[in-house]
Amino acid sequence: MAKLMFFGFVLSSVYTHPIREFGTSPILGRMVWADMFGLATIIAMLVQMRPHVNKVAMGALCFLAALLPGVAASTAPMRTFLEIAIYAFLVFVFISGAQVLYTKKDLVNLLRVIAVAAILGAGLGIWENSTHFTGLPRLFGEDVRAYRGATFRNSGQAGSYLMVTLSALIPFRYGEFGKSLSVADRRLFDVAIATSGICILMTVKIAAYIGISIGAIGFAAHKRKLGFVIPLIVTFLVLQNSVPWIQSKFPTLANRFNRKVESRLTIDVVTDDDSFIADNYGLAIEAFVDNPLFGTGINGFAGRYHKYEIHSTPMKLLGETGLLGCLGYVFFTLILIKEYAVLLKYPPSNQYREALFMMVPFLLGCSVSWLYTFHMRKREFWIMMVVVAVTVQLMKYSSRHDDNGEFLLSNHTYY
Repeated sequence: MAKLMFFGFVLSSVYTHPIREFGTSPILGRMVWADMFGLATIIAMLVQMRPHVNKVAMGALCFLAALLPGVAASTAPMRTFLEIAIYAFLVFVFISGAQVLYTKKDLVNLLRVIAVAAILGAGLGIWENSTHFTGLPRLFGEDVRAYRGATFRNSGQAGSYLMVTLSALIPFRYGEFGKSLSVADRRLFDVAIATSGICILMTVKIAAYIGISIGAIGFAAHKRKLGFVIPLIVTFLVLQNSVPWIQSKFPTLANRFNRKVESRLTIDVVTDDDSFIADNYGLAIEAFVDNPLFGTGINGFAGRYHKYEIHSTPMKLLGETGLLGCLGYVFFTLILIKEYAVLLKYPPSNQYREALFMMVPFLLGCSVSWLYTFHMRKREFWIMMVVVAVTVQLMKYSSRHDDNGEFLLSNHTYY
């Protein structure tokens, strides 16, 4: 039951519209239907077994503990407490998912569900953003934004989610692990990767572009095969020669891309005191100076210092959590790196080790993207952490158990 509920959490996480309209309720305005499955996962896990907190989760809980004192110093205590509660909930979903999935079959099923969710989210996104010239009917009502979100509330969520999806699926599809998959599974992953790649272009999410590009280039360099470079070159050439067509068929997306490039990559705009980035980051530093130890409290910046939240993970931590929160985040990151680096102890022939190693450039790319968008409250981040945790434990046990990574839960000493 816990496995089924967690798969429901993964599948429904592609729908990010809150239960109540965003901003109308402090709780239901932040909750999505996936959270119901997440809560059911936690309950089912607690009923079935004694919870084991792995080291990554312990690091995440230490980070959350570092945020708690900020409630007292927060400019918006209730919002800060709610934000911490959201992080804690996602950490416990991660603990539950990582504990109840422990065989290769479980890992394959998890990747299947991720692929199906990606196809649904990306496929519907492509549909919605193509209706104005294909004549297809709208499925999600009117939306005047440049990117019609479909199952996602906005383009930022779509770009971030699909970036993580690609980072999780590509290493398992195009390696030794992929060779052990059925033909149907390989085709499923291919469709998910293709639709996610197309849709992520339509989101005009620059941070996602940068993140997935770093991952793809690093992956191609690791494989040392021209076949992995050709799609990148072909995509670049097609896009370069399709600019007039894109501008005529997707004018709002083309204009949004131009504005994004100007506001994110142009030096004059970044250094202009009146620009969004300079203003946003400058006020983050001001918030830190006002309270160096605790900052404004997590999620206490918007509404007090600026209309919008801080658009940078380092600056958000500095302005909203102060030195204590920054130290907690560094501790969590070091624990994560240490646990991931265990792959270096295993031979390259190990299929799980190979998948983890091929995931490294994508994780680096995601990390660069997350410099701009705070990731600790994103459900897809914790889903990826479950994929990593399950793969690490299978790598550890694969040399001592059968090829499918089956073992008794009583011997489940990784947690």
